[in-house]
Amino acid sequence: MAEPLVLDDRAGVDEGQLVVADVCQAQSIGPQLVCEAAAGVAGLIKVVLALEHGEIPAHLHLRNPNPHIPWATLPVEVVTTRRAWPAGRRMAGVSAFGFSGTNAHVLVESAPEPEVAPTGPDRTEHVLTLSAKTESALRDLAERYARHLATPGVDFADACFTASTGRAQLEHRLAIVAGGGAAAHDLLSRWLAGESSPRVVLGSVWPGRR
Repeated sequence: MAEPLVLDDRAGVDEGQLVVADVCQAQSIGPQLVCEAAAGVAGLIKVVLALEHGEIPAHLHLRNPNPHIPWATLPVEVVTTRRAWPAGRRMAGVSAFGFSGTNAHVLVESAPEPEVAPTGPDRTEHVLTLSAKTESALRDLAERYARHLATPGVDFADACFTASTGRAQLEHRLAIVAGGGAAAHDLLSRWLAGESSPRVVLGSVWPGRR
């Protein structure tokens, strides 16, 4: 017989203190799960999932509404079919009632929509860093990168990131500054042919140093 009291309290909030919708759409975790002490947490999880997905799940197994509740006069509706959450600010209340008489109620609101990250390049130029144990190995690596960067569709920024963070930093090193894969391919090809450029830097460090 607790349902009439609970719904009457909800109606009172809707009518006088906090008007959040024309009709309070109510349901319970009970028809899906009976977990006694964890019922409040289960109800909270259900509400959070509903807010996350933007849908109000159906209250299961409702055939005959409680006759002790004046449904015609209360602004309360038991959701019996899954539906989209109404547009606008999404809020829900979770009530939990313990055997000892302890009652708890919490208001939950959906998290703000995440900001869409920009899809364009974050900078106009990138640095490609290569390293190897010997000068000849460095030339071989530069040749492989030149062929790779000539492949259509290669993301030059990703190639630079992987070369800088995913490979060991060895003694003999080469760095080039370029705005894209085609420019980097041209710089590598020119360096391999013996040409110099201010955008190409060759150097070495003592073994074991970064």
